[in-house]
Amino acid sequence: MDARQSSKLQQSRPAGAYGLTPQQSVDLIVRTALEYGISDQRQIAYMLASAQHESDQFRTAREYGGPRQAIVRGYGGGRNYFGRGYVQVTHDHRYAAMDRALELGGRVIANPDVVATDPHIGAQSLVVGMMRGLFTGKSLHSYVGGQQTDYVNARRTVNGTDKAALIAGYVLSWEKKLPSIVTRLEQEGLERRPMPGNTTLADGKIGPGDRGYEVQQLQVRLGELGLRGASGKRVTTDGVFSAETAHALKTFQARTGIGHDGVADAQTLMALGLEHLAPSRGLPQSVKSAASGFSPSDQRLQGKLDACVKALDHEAGKRWDESSGRVSAAAFLEAKRHGFSAQDDFRLVLSQRTETHREGDFVCLLRVGPSMSSDPAANRIRIAMNDALSNPSLPEMALSGVENGPQTQAVQASIQLNQTGVLKR
Repeated sequence: MDARQSSKLQQSRPAGAYGLTPQQSVDLIVRTALEYGISDQRQIAYMLASAQHESDQFRTAREYGGPRQAIVRGYGGGRNYFGRGYVQVTHDHRYAAMDRALELGGRVIANPDVVATDPHIGAQSLVVGMMRGLFTGKSLHSYVGGQQTDYVNARRTVNGTDKAALIAGYVLSWEKKLPSIVTRLEQEGLERRPMPGNTTLADGKIGPGDRGYEVQQLQVRLGELGLRGASGKRVTTDGVFSAETAHALKTFQARTGIGHDGVADAQTLMALGLEHLAPSRGLPQSVKSAASGFSPSDQRLQGKLDACVKALDHEAGKRWDESSGRVSAAAFLEAKRHGFSAQDDFRLVLSQRTETHREGDFVCLLRVGPSMSSDPAANRIRIAMNDALSNPSLPEMALSGVENGPQTQAVQASIQLNQTGVLKR
């Protein structure tokens, strides 16, 4: 989050958790999750549902009863360690664990109340706490993520099964609201960063013996690319680095020519578009130079087009899938070819039924807003849906080593875009 956004967040202080409106709290939580690279909206929806319940509908960042509750309930450390945050941190050892995970250098230990007064720490403690299992030892990705969707038992990441069904109901409501929130925040711009508390990538690699959120993200990406284990089955997205995971990873490495050891080092993560999982200090200098040298405008352009496709998916009642990636790739290539830029705003719409074409035979990329040309034809690109779906997605282009074709320059730029980690699915 940049200084402008932080200043804007602090300007208005109506009654509510952290002095924010409920919508400001929601935006902050969603932005924090997205910037940490969490793309599974089911996980974000569960975070919002948990925050909604734990903060009494976003009204408070402190447990009702405060110090008295800490004494009555026997919280470790005594009266000063009552619940604080969007999801309440309790007990002295959990405050200490949160301080370490968020890399705050003892700030929370010295003043536990900062979890209830700093909205950014509140949002970070929620997201990192649930993904890293800091509240109960159980992580959200074990219940929600990849092939798992267990909204009832996901409550075990915070407080056993207390109010589990109620919170699961909240999640279904957030699932409907979230796509438009994500689209808006992506269009405003996000600053991607590694999620703190990462022990899996302590050595800069993901490999045998590792488990956790980062492993699950790797498994999901391998599945998106259609890569399978030695058994021929899709890799299980359970967050445990298995022999099947290693086999699929070796296949990816062999196809891209970046080794064949079945370990996801910084270069492999970069090629997969998962570089946001690893601290930048773990990247080889040559990889860092390639990433920093790529045009930031192309990063923003792809982000805007991804957001448009997600909005179209939401209207159709579907989740992002392989076809979404192909449509986004086609839109990116055509946008580059026609001179559209990251400064433009866009909409994607499906074509209507005509005498010669069915509804949805084409997807139209429309340039909207202040940057529109005075020539209406210059603001519209029509893309045949069959062509879009028959072409590879950008990650698949990198796998296949596309070199020739009518859009060679744009395709090669897209491959470079993927290899430098810009694309985030």
